[in-house]
Amino acid sequence: MVLACVFSLQAAPLQDSPLEMPDTSSPRTTIESFMRYTSDSLASFDAGQHPSYLIKSFQRAEYYLDLSQVSPDLKQTTAIEASLLLYEVINRIGLPDVEAIPNKQQTLRDEIEQWKLPKTNILIHRVANGERSGEFLFSPSTIENIYHYYEAVKHLPIRTHYHAGNYEQFVNRPDIYFPYQWVNRLPDLALYQVLRNPVWKWVASVIILVAGIVAIKMFVKREHFFSHKLPARIQNQFILSLLLAVLPTVVSLILSDVIALRFGAMAFSSKGLWVISFASSIWAVYLFMQLIAEYLIVSQKILYQSIDAHLIKAVARLSGVVVSLTLILFAAKYLGFDLTPVLAGVGLGGLAIALAARPTLENIIAGFTLFADKPVRIGDFCKFGQQQGTVEEIGLRSTRIRRLDDKLVTIPNADFCQMEIENYSLIRHRLLRTSLAIRYDVTDEQLRLLLVSLRKFMIGHPLVLEEKLNVRLCKLGDHSVDIEVYAKINTNDWLTYRAIREDILLKLFELVNKSGTEFAFPSQTIFVEKGYKPDLQKRQQAHHDVQQWRDNKAYPFPEFSAEETKAMFNKQTYPSNRRPEED
Repeated sequence: MVLACVFSLQAAPLQDSPLEMPDTSSPRTTIESFMRYTSDSLASFDAGQHPSYLIKSFQRAEYYLDLSQVSPDLKQTTAIEASLLLYEVINRIGLPDVEAIPNKQQTLRDEIEQWKLPKTNILIHRVANGERSGEFLFSPSTIENIYHYYEAVKHLPIRTHYHAGNYEQFVNRPDIYFPYQWVNRLPDLALYQVLRNPVWKWVASVIILVAGIVAIKMFVKREHFFSHKLPARIQNQFILSLLLAVLPTVVSLILSDVIALRFGAMAFSSKGLWVISFASSIWAVYLFMQLIAEYLIVSQKILYQSIDAHLIKAVARLSGVVVSLTLILFAAKYLGFDLTPVLAGVGLGGLAIALAARPTLENIIAGFTLFADKPVRIGDFCKFGQQQGTVEEIGLRSTRIRRLDDKLVTIPNADFCQMEIENYSLIRHRLLRTSLAIRYDVTDEQLRLLLVSLRKFMIGHPLVLEEKLNVRLCKLGDHSVDIEVYAKINTNDWLTYRAIREDILLKLFELVNKSGTEFAFPSQTIFVEKGYKPDLQKRQQAHHDVQQWRDNKAYPFPEFSAEETKAMFNKQTYPSNRRPEED
């Protein structure tokens, strides 16, 4: 082993252009350039140059390391540690003769894919794929095991003019931007290494973590609001999630860039803190989508239980889920987790999941159908199947309806969409349709008088619409002469309609009695000498009134004239408290 390469490189200052690309075309150029740049970094460190120059030098040295297996948040720290350890290992075991290391021509001629430092496992390999495909770099396995190599050779003397202990000083000191002379005045116990980090760094890390926990607890005891119109629970959770997203990031930066925790301790704590930060960020995004939905509902004065409000909240939840999944993929990539098996598992298990979740998916799709078609809204009174009730909630999976008996029915949306739904709340007018069964002993004049009386009353009623109003003799039945009353009532409220219908039916009952006849019912009448005697006076009066219509050429059949209809329209009072004799 000889160190001609190393010694010659030490004597040569860096004359490279800042724009020059490092040469990694062969194992020889890679190891020569790495040793040169690392040597320059240590020289600047010993000379007390500005930390930015030291970082720049190390960045050029780390270019020769294959860091593809290191997570992005640990690349810079890992590169500096690996560069220091690799440099000290090589300076203790030495390098072979320069001619023994393959150059570019030998590499091309012999198709060399990798080169191992003799009698070691330090490997320089050709990168097979990726952005740096074809370059010769120190392999990931070398970087992973370099500390163990250092432990095995650290008892050997340094074979350069640089003093030993650069690595130990790197481990014990804080970040390069902060003074480190005070570290030399610490007692030996503070510099004792636990998990490759001095005790003082562990104590400082615990203090920082405790301070962060105390800050979170102090926040939890108070309530914070953006607006008193928005739900306080969501606002508090959103602010807390923001704090949990920012605070671990700050703590991680302090541990890495101020205290300078090293190696596995830093990797573990950094990854744990970043996991908390990303998880809180994802939760914050989901809550932020809900806050947007709540703000839209409040600002647009949308009824909170309306279908529009539920649609806005459903879209906000779905958007939050999509954005959260995107952030999860980004976080996994940033933290170095390989999602290829997960994505492959999703592809293979997608069919099974889809089959298992088919009812849920059907209900969700049906929920969006209800949101789009809007056959019913929150608060609507409707008939669904053979039941009736008031819609209280329309969710993504199910619809809740309060029946007339006050029972709350929950119906899956897929089943609800298949039902025949009658929305009574969308009725513009209520329909009154009834039949009056009159006894067969009524005369034709009585019947005409009754029909005219009924029509006059219905036309004059203030809540009966003229549209499609119809009072007609419709049937000569087995037991009665039937008169059909067909009218539209000017209300869509069920209870109001029942009150109006009651008023109309009572008046119809009075008008039938006034005409001198009675209602019929299925019966068999046997006439005897002392049997039923009709009211001859009312009969004669009915004949007289009808004869007057004929004499005055005002016979109101089959219809009233337009002038008569106009004169009678809306002349009745409602509610009515007059007897037929008063009309």
